[in-house]
This record gives sequence, structure tokens and C-alpha cells, in this order.
Amino acid sequence: MDFVTRLDFKTIMGWIVILGNLGSALAVFSQVHLTYHRKNTIGLSRWPWIMGTSNAAMGVLYSAMIADLFFLIANLAWTTANGTMLFLILHYGRAAKTNTGVEPQ
Repeated sequence: MDFVTRLDFKTIMGWIVILGNLGSALAVFSQVHLTYHRKNTIGLSRWPWIMGTSNAAMGVLYSAMIADLFFLIANLAWTTANGTMLFLILHYGRAAKTNTGVEPQ
């Protein structure tokens, strides 16, 4: 069998989900990059990132339980992106007062 005849609807939709989630996760990394270079989190709330990370982590767990590789890869991308940003918020959030004179949230 060649590659084209092996493609079914589930496989095509799986690749679309992976590409969409990877693209969205890459968009989050622009905020990661900005936060890393600013070394502070002024104006950022940690709660959306906590919710995003926990939701993506549950997605990883669920996709592993149902053995769906496409869903697993997509959720790993989201977990990595949100988890990285959450780490930076927790790490630099305490340093915001010393860098800018503004109280952290």
C-alpha cells in the first residue's frame, strides 16, 4: 500500500489537529519569549495559564488512556507551551517588584 491509499478520515483529521495545536502552541511561545526577555510578569495573571496547563495535562492523560497518538501529540504541545509560561510567571512574578517597582499580582 502506498501512503495515499492508507489515508483515511481519522488520519487526516488527526494531522489537522496536530498542525492546528502546534501552530497555536507556537503562538504562545511569542509570549514566553517576551516574558523571558522582560524578566517580569507585570500585567499577566497566572490563573489562565494554570487552567491551560491543567487542561492540557488532563488531555495528555485522556489521550494516553484512549491510545490516540494524534491527540497525545497535540496535547503534549499545549502542555509544554502552557507549562513553560506558567513556570516563567511563577519564577519572574516574585522578581517584578525589584525590577520595576510595581507590586506583583
